[in-house]
Amino acid sequence: GEKNKILVVGVDTSGSINKELLDKFAQNLQGVIELADTTIVMSCDAAVHTVDQVNQFSDVFRDVVFKGGGGTDFAPVFEKIEEMGIVPECLVFFTDLLGSHYKELPPYPVLWAVLPNTGDPKSVPFGDTCILEED
Repeated sequence: GEKNKILVVGVDTSGSINKELLDKFAQNLQGVIELADTTIVMSCDAAVHTVDQVNQFSDVFRDVVFKGGGGTDFAPVFEKIEEMGIVPECLVFFTDLLGSHYKELPPYPVLWAVLPNTGDPKSVPFGDTCILEED
């Protein structure tokens, strides 16, 4: 049978990222989401707050609640994925990169979707970075 392709989308909810920006990014993600059988969205600042499975593109950021200010820790999303016992096709992490990094290379590809004019994309220890353009 077909392997269930899982995409995980991590969303940094620490305040510098808002719904408007996410809606723009979501449009870029549409193709990616359609490639996956299951998309799991996790919102996280210093801890994972929500884990939602979405089947429809329009639901991607529906349940994400922005917590405002506060630090970001990237580790909880990776830990949650491990805890769930899944190996996603890819993790897409929307973030301003202003946070502490997870040091260990995970066994799946990671794409850091980064806001312009924020943290240094060269600071990520692994994965690819994609700078999101604001219009």
